[in-house]
Amino acid sequence: MKRNVILKHRLVLFFVFFISGCALGQPNLEGVLESFLNTEYLQKNHIRSVTIYADFNEDDITTHGGYGGKIAEIEYDDNGNQIYRLTSDNHGNLPVIEYGRGSKIVVDSFDLNNNKLYTYTETYSYFEQEIYEYDGDGNLKSTEYRRDSDIIVKTAFVWSEGKLIDTKTLYTGGIGKNTATEFNTEGRIVKHVSLDYRTDYSYERHGDTLITLKITHRSDSLYETEEYVTNTKFNKLIHYVRKNHRGELEVEMKADLDTFGNVVHYYLNDLTERYEDEPYPPITITVENEYNAQHLLVKRLFYFTQKGVGTDMLTKVERYFYDSEPLLFQLKKGALTEQEMIQEDFDGR
Repeated sequence: MKRNVILKHRLVLFFVFFISGCALGQPNLEGVLESFLNTEYLQKNHIRSVTIYADFNEDDITTHGGYGGKIAEIEYDDNGNQIYRLTSDNHGNLPVIEYGRGSKIVVDSFDLNNNKLYTYTETYSYFEQEIYEYDGDGNLKSTEYRRDSDIIVKTAFVWSEGKLIDTKTLYTGGIGKNTATEFNTEGRIVKHVSLDYRTDYSYERHGDTLITLKITHRSDSLYETEEYVTNTKFNKLIHYVRKNHRGELEVEMKADLDTFGNVVHYYLNDLTERYEDEPYPPITITVENEYNAQHLLVKRLFYFTQKGVGTDMLTKVERYFYDSEPLLFQLKKGALTEQEMIQEDFDGR
């Protein structure tokens, strides 16, 4: 793969990381628990859709039983790219996906060269879009992030002879004033400055591991430090540490993956979540992943441990069903927000 192609994919991945995890929000520390379905094996087995069912309970299923239902529907194109995903957050109307508050739609589109054109995400309360544009040479020309049709941030990339030489980031909605973002020649952010904050980024790569150090200052004083360790082969955050200005630990997440990219051990210690002025004890999740002879994930068992709650409690079992045909039905864009408006009228809200 040519260097500019690698850089292009890196920019696309980083833009998602930038808008969702670093500059404009907090990292998704539970994202690593989501299943990784390998594109190579999906293509080899001519898979076009996957349906996931689960039994789950906050208590031990082996003692209390569990609720069961469909929690995800996924469709892929001929190249193994995910183009549609409907998921439930397990707070919908059991035992099936609730087409409303318990659901999220993600729609992706790709061109003939396998370049991602956009990602559309919708829940009951909002929708957002990540839009990518390419020049005639296939270089990423611009990225755009919209929320509820408003453009929040747009970044333009300038190339010369296949090399990234300049970037320009524009913000809207008032956050553009006194705001600036700098990228390096690898397409990674190195500095983000706003009215009250300045954040500096540094990077170290070791094989398939990328370490990102993020240091944020408020005015001239240290505000917090964050370290992200990402498995670039599977694009999963596997270690995260956040400390306050005194160097005291606030949050730590650690995860171990199997050879197929699915988590087998997960640890989260969030000292900012408190009950009666005491932090909640850390949680540990152990996952047993089962694969068939074609290396397709078929079953996952989740065991939950937390002091005062229980040890190695079986709280969820996921089962995966594969089909060589696309999904028979897909929710259309706007369906979840429309369903919410109907529910609000019904409730008289």
